[in-house]
Amino acid sequence: MHNLKTNYLNLKIAIVLLLLISVVSVQSQDSYKIDFKTPKKIDSILYLGNYFGDKYKLVDTSTFSYNTYTFSGNKNLPGGIYMILDSKKGKLIEFLINKDQKFTLTVDESFSNNNLITKNNPENELFNKHYLFTNQVFTEINALRKQIESKKVDKIVTDSINKEIARLTFNLTDFRQKAIDQNKNTFYAAILKALKEVEVPDSIKNQSDLSYYYLREHFWDNVDLSDGRLLRTPLLTSKVETYLDKLTPPIADSVIVSINKMIAQTKANTEVRDYLIWLFTSKYQNPKIMGLDAVFVYLADNYFAKYEITNTTPSIKQTITKKADQLRKILIGSLAPDLWLIDTTGTYKSFKEIKADYTIIFFWDIDCSICKKELTDLKKLNDDNKYNLEVYAIASNNDLDAWKNYIKTADLNWINVNGSKSMTPDFHDLYDIYATPVIYVLDHDKKIIAKRINAQQIFQVIERQ
Repeated sequence: MHNLKTNYLNLKIAIVLLLLISVVSVQSQDSYKIDFKTPKKIDSILYLGNYFGDKYKLVDTSTFSYNTYTFSGNKNLPGGIYMILDSKKGKLIEFLINKDQKFTLTVDESFSNNNLITKNNPENELFNKHYLFTNQVFTEINALRKQIESKKVDKIVTDSINKEIARLTFNLTDFRQKAIDQNKNTFYAAILKALKEVEVPDSIKNQSDLSYYYLREHFWDNVDLSDGRLLRTPLLTSKVETYLDKLTPPIADSVIVSINKMIAQTKANTEVRDYLIWLFTSKYQNPKIMGLDAVFVYLADNYFAKYEITNTTPSIKQTITKKADQLRKILIGSLAPDLWLIDTTGTYKSFKEIKADYTIIFFWDIDCSICKKELTDLKKLNDDNKYNLEVYAIASNNDLDAWKNYIKTADLNWINVNGSKSMTPDFHDLYDIYATPVIYVLDHDKKIIAKRINAQQIFQVIERQ
């Protein structure tokens, strides 16, 4: 009986010890420890950070002890390109974080990647070799290009320099391709693959239209948009911007197709999906190109309204919805919202009463110098009588006397109204007026055909109709 009890007790102890070992093992696996060894103290505090899109995030801090700055935590870090920064956020070195998260980085007094030694992390050894080789190649190429730009070399020398640049570029491309082939299934290889340029087949290289379509169709062949690690590199955002700005026509429908393609390729990775959605939202909320605000409305209706997007509180979602509802009323092709505002006699006037082929709605302020320049250009166009158009000029200044005096002085012989009194909702909200001057161009049916252009572009818009 005693033996049975003893054996049972020993079994319980063994199980407890096994559980403890399992817990320690799990904690060991789900943690990181990066020792950054330096010959002397660099700073009172160093930061561990990682790229995040086109910015970077700080994730940890460390102080100097026994020639080492140690960064550690009890939870694995998400994969990506990380960096160690000084107290002023100046970057010292870059390295990879992937599966192996316990390793040592040693530098000399340069405190840089130039003489970095990695221990217990082979992938980082490869990454640093690439870092150094790339810097060397680009340094040589930039020096050669400066020779050409100086214009102190003749054509023969220029041709020779261009051949050398081509050789160096080939060497870099070859170095990367060999590294990809020799290190498959590594994060290092995924980064190098994402750096690859799409190669257009020789058969269509000399045909610009076919080359363009090929590049656009195959742009993402080497980039896995479902890989969240790439989000923590400087690559992803740059790739997205290139795809949208260089390979996608600046038309709302085309941009929407490109956006949907990218988001579909994130697959089940909501981190990348949500990052892209926010990136697109920021880009197209107040776009530089006319008509692309329709993309913002599309994002609000098809993503924010249907998915739980990271960092979207109910109030933020409400703000996005409100903004989209405001913009959808004034998209290109929409019927312009009606306005009833007082003219110089105190009579309410609407631009819907205008019988002209084109109506120009001009929002301005008498204290705005740019507005006055636009008024001058607009008056020249109006007085030219080249087209059957009428101007409906809306002043946002409440000083009615100063407004009337300026109209007389500048001889603004069109419909002048003031936004201080209205029978319709506030024009600021209706037309998204957050600064002046702003111009809207309407066709005969009072549909918006252009907006937020300058006066000299009005005839260009009309001539394209």
